[in-house]
Amino acid sequence: MMDGNIHLLRSYRATLVPEGTPADQLEVKADEGTLPTIQVKARNTARAEAAAHHLTGRPIFRIERIEEQVAA
Repeated sequence: MMDGNIHLLRSYRATLVPEGTPADQLEVKADEGTLPTIQVKARNTARAEAAAHHLTGRPIFRIERIEEQVAA
């Protein structure tokens, strides 16, 4: 049921866990940027994580909010 309120969607980057990736290598690979990522829009981090998992079927290692740049 919709509550009638308008909710701002924010952009998030979800870092996915590829099949067969050892758990002890996830942090290093994520920091190197070698794990796959997708971008989703959601109201909050929890919804972004759920959406990324729903879209990919993969476990999510990390969710980061992408700050939008405001032109000066």
